[in-house]
Amino acid sequence: MLNLIIFSKDRGCQLDALLRSINKFLRMEAAISVLYTYSNNDYKRAYDDLIKMYKHINFVKESNFKMNTLDLMDSRREFTLYLVDDIILTKRIEDDRLIRYFRHDKEVLAIKLVAGKNIQQRFGENDYIKQPDFTDKHFNVWNWKAIRGTPQWGYPMGVATQIYRTNDLRELLPRLNYASPNFMESEMDRHPLDKKLMMCYNTNKLIIIQINRVQQTHKNNRYGNVSLKELNDKWLEGFRISTDPWYNLRDDAFEFLNVGVEYEPRN
Repeated sequence: MLNLIIFSKDRGCQLDALLRSINKFLRMEAAISVLYTYSNNDYKRAYDDLIKMYKHINFVKESNFKMNTLDLMDSRREFTLYLVDDIILTKRIEDDRLIRYFRHDKEVLAIKLVAGKNIQQRFGENDYIKQPDFTDKHFNVWNWKAIRGTPQWGYPMGVATQIYRTNDLRELLPRLNYASPNFMESEMDRHPLDKKLMMCYNTNKLIIIQINRVQQTHKNNRYGNVSLKELNDKWLEGFRISTDPWYNLRDDAFEFLNVGVEYEPRN
């Protein structure tokens, strides 16, 4: 049913938190793959550990980002979801009535899992965002083209956090020019699918925990102050991120920046 493809660089510790949340909340049949790369052997050691721990997941070392991404998208699977390693799932995702609606209404571009009727802010810093006018309140459908440019609600082609139809992506992505997740998203945003509607659940299914930044090409992206080295060192010392505090974060923002990180023994 679902291609679940995760992009990760130098964040094995955060990737582990995401994978544990997937084990906890994903209830759809899915082929899970991780496309990963690293800057040095210390970060590689964390991925080596994860490969041993998560034997049911397909880990692929990045060689050519675009080709790797296309190869991992199985055309036999109806839907595709991309995630990055600074995300965690917070609520159950399953084959439910919203998925069935999406399957049959071809005017809906994607299901935005980071959105929900509970969402009021962008970063949880009293930066309130007006919700769209839902054209179908039962299934939370809105016209993104009418509010193009509004943070999240008017942003239709996010790489992570959205369930797409696989066939739509297989038609679009080969034609675009990209070599990383950020450039892939920029290209997708410049060439959105010709479908005017989006939909979401009553409450968001995942959150973005932007406590650091890996890429250096999109420096306008906001992020927090927990370094990659700190997290990786903790992992190599035998600790992992405690996800329970993140599951209990206030439930009204798309993204979180300055959240604390608590650790617990891996064993």
